[in-house]
Order: sequence, then C-alpha cells, then structure tokens
Amino acid sequence: MDRVISQIVSAVCLGAVLLAVNGCGAGTDVAEWKEEVRLHDGRTVDVWRRAVAHASGFPNARRGGDIEFELRYEPLGVQWKGPGYVVPVSFELFDDVPHLVVALKSRRRCGPLKKRTDFAAQFLRFQNGDWTEVAQEEFPVGEALANLYRDYWGRTAQEDAKGYITWETKASQDSFNPDKPNSAEQFLRKIRTFCDADAA
Repeated sequence: MDRVISQIVSAVCLGAVLLAVNGCGAGTDVAEWKEEVRLHDGRTVDVWRRAVAHASGFPNARRGGDIEFELRYEPLGVQWKGPGYVVPVSFELFDDVPHLVVALKSRRRCGPLKKRTDFAAQFLRFQNGDWTEVAQEEFPVGEALANLYRDYWGRTAQEDAKGYITWETKASQDSFNPDKPNSAEQFLRKIRTFCDADAA
C-alpha cells in the first residue's frame, strides 16, 4: 500500500514539475482584427491583422511575450508574417506597390548590413511576389505614415483587438492625431530606435 501511495505521490510531483516547466509556453493568446489604414495620399484601405503571444509570462506576468504577427492586404493578395521581435508600424502603397515598416524590439537584431545611424527597423517592399528588405535610404520612410494599430493587446484576453477598428478608434486609443499622423520616420525618431544607442 505504501508503495502505491509513493508512486501516486511521485506521479503527482512529476506532473507538477512538468506544468511548472511548460506553464510559460502553455497556451497562446490570439488577437485578430481588420483595421482601417490611412495612406500617405489620403486614401484609406482595410488591412487584416493577427497577433499571437504567450498566454502568460515568466514567472508571473499577466501577459506573455509576442510570438508572431501577420498582415494581409486582400485586394493585392499580399500577406506578411513576422516574428515576435518586430512591431509592425506602417503599411503603405506607393504606385500600388505595398511597403511595410517593422520596428525591431532590440537593436542587436539590426545586423551587419545596417549603418549605426539607421533606425532599428526593417524596410520591406513587395517585389516579384515576395517581401524584400531594402536599405533605409531606398525607402520612402519620410512619406510612409505610422498608420498601423499598436494597442492590440488589452489588459486581459477579452480586451484584445477584434472585429473592425476604424481610423478614428485607432487615433483615440493609439496616441496619434487622425488629422496629421506621424510619418514612419517621425515615429521611429520619437521612440528613439536606432541601431546604435549613441546615434539617438
């Protein structure tokens, strides 16, 4: 009998250890929404977006870290998927060619090809059916608007972004002026995200 109880206790303890080890990664939160995006030329388009994060953080944070992001612009059949260490900032159309700016959460991810004075960001252009990273000086960063919603995570999963988010809603919740939004360049300067800390 003692042996059976000992085995049960061991099994329960092992289960508790496995839960503790895997608890941080157990479960994800998903925010999925469509948002109205104002472009640099005054047009507005609808962009579908999705964000995935760990349901909880280590050791006891209420919300976990980002895992991945997705964006789709259906009229041109364009889709982008990126890792959790970036933050989508701007979606634009220049001559109906999609352009995307994603800020890097860490300047260590800048890579050797970027200059120290470059923004800690990736500048992407849709070419030949795929996203291609271009140099900052080749990208219209001063014209592209910082127009993507950034308040998609709520205090709880129930408050995460969903449904359709208008430009006015974004402006009221996302700290930018709907009548005069920042360019991507202004936004990146404002958050002081450069590849070299001394460049800020």
